[in-house]
Amino acid sequence: MTKNLDGFKAIGAIGVLLSLLGIFFYLVSGGSSITSLIPSFFGLGFIGLAYFATRQANKRVPLISIISLGVLAALGSVMGLFDLIRMITGADIARPMGALAQTLMFLSAVAVVWIGSVAYKKR
Repeated sequence: MTKNLDGFKAIGAIGVLLSLLGIFFYLVSGGSSITSLIPSFFGLGFIGLAYFATRQANKRVPLISIISLGVLAALGSVMGLFDLIRMITGADIARPMGALAQTLMFLSAVAVVWIGSVAYKKR
């Protein structure tokens, strides 16, 4: 039981990091693009679902929701990873900060899916 709670704490921490990431990139962009807050919205979702899961006796539904949200976040941000790779290899890309934000969101989402899957298996 404690290991599941540790997983939910980790997912909540990733949610906090994503929320801060979105706010940071929104401020760095000068507040010009509301889409830079997308990581914050996903982060709030992870925080809420992790909190909800710790309050439930049956953790199946919150875990499936966490994993599903993580998959959506990963699919929505995977292009940033490819843009970052192109940028590292010397190509010019339109939004280098956007590529970095999407890559960080992708890596965070993959971590959430992995942690959620391990917690689901242990439940």
